Order: sequence, then C-alpha cells, then structure tokens
Amino acid sequence: MKKLLLFIFCISIIPQAFSQVNFKVKAGINYVGNYVMPSELLDGGNLKYRFGYHFGLGSKFNLNENFILNSELLFSNKGTKIQNSESKNSSGNSSLHLNYLNLPIMIGYKTNKNLSFLAGPELGYLLSARGRSPGSEPANLSFLYNKKLDLGLAAGISYLIGEKIEIELRYIHGFLPVMDKIQWTDENGNLLDPSNSKEQNRTFQLSVGFLIGKKMKNINKM
Repeated sequence: MKKLLLFIFCISIIPQAFSQVNFKVKAGINYVGNYVMPSELLDGGNLKYRFGYHFGLGSKFNLNENFILNSELLFSNKGTKIQNSESKNSSGNSSLHLNYLNLPIMIGYKTNKNLSFLAGPELGYLLSARGRSPGSEPANLSFLYNKKLDLGLAAGISYLIGEKIEIELRYIHGFLPVMDKIQWTDENGNLLDPSNSKEQNRTFQLSVGFLIGKKMKNINKM
C-alpha cells in the first residue's frame, strides 16, 4: 500500500514536471481527535483533541487561470487524547498515536494570486499505532487499530506570502473506521453490537510550505 501511494503521488505530479510547476516542502502541527459512536463506548473516559505533527513533499500545478491541482505525500501523526474522568490533572491522561502516510489530492480555486480554497480526497496508510500512558513504555496497539487504509475528505484555505512561502489551514474528515471491529461492553458488562459502533479520525492542520521552482504563470498566457 505504501508503494501504491507513492506511485499515485508520482503519477499526479507528471504534468508538473513539464510546465507550470511548483514543488514544495511543508511541515506543521496537527490538532487531532477520534470520533467515537456511540459515546457509551468511552466507559467513563473522554476523548479529547491533542497536538500532533506532519511533514512531507508536495506540488502545485496550474490547471487554468483559476484552478490548481495540489498533491502531497505526508507523514502525519494522528490519534487522540484519552482523559480519565477520575483524574483531576493531565498527568493521568493517556494518548493514542496513529502514524499515517497520507496522500491528499486537492483541487484549488484561486480568488486572487495569493488566496486559494482547496478540497479533495485524502488517502492514508497506517504505519504504526501506539498508546502512551504516564509512567509506562509506549505500547504497540497495531493488533487493535488494524485498519491499514484510511480515507477522508480534506478542505482548507492557503495563502501565498510573496512567491515562496505558503500558509495553509486544513480540516480532514475521516470516513473509514480505524478498527476492524470494536468489541465493547456497556457499564453493566453487556456486549454492544459492533456493527453500530465506529471510531474515525478527525484532523485540523496548520502548515507552512516553501515553494521550489519557477514562479507559476497564468496558463492561458503561455
């Protein structure tokens, strides 16, 4: 799957290799959480958003005067914070770290030469799943978080500062469960129906990118 994502990324940047090219390196912070339904699955705990990170490579290609194709290959740290309802401070909290190789391919609409709105799918491949608790070594949770493929819808806004620096704010809404099946019990010990339960990724990203290559020109003026 990792090779497939890399192949798709390479295919998506072939047009950029000939004209209208801007490659970029980017990095930034994630604000991540997991959506769980029904909430009874949390069993006295609360899932909270936590900070993570992402970094990688990308490219931008002018489709026409107003539209661009934006493709990236990113390492992204997702997951959630698990807040113990009995703990009165953050020292009692645990965290889930889901590390993905992500491939967002987005179409952008340029309102002017600096501001763009983007939306498109994001594919993901799970590289590792670890849990961290206070006073304990990180635990491998790959046996539990065993869904390797993730699929989400990404939408955001980017702003170009000068000709080289790009600031971007993005939200990614995951649609696929991060577990194959969730086997949970309610507070009385009764087994809940796994077909009615799910856990999905939710991610906010703030990133800074540095553009490499010639200045993008209006494709209609070539």
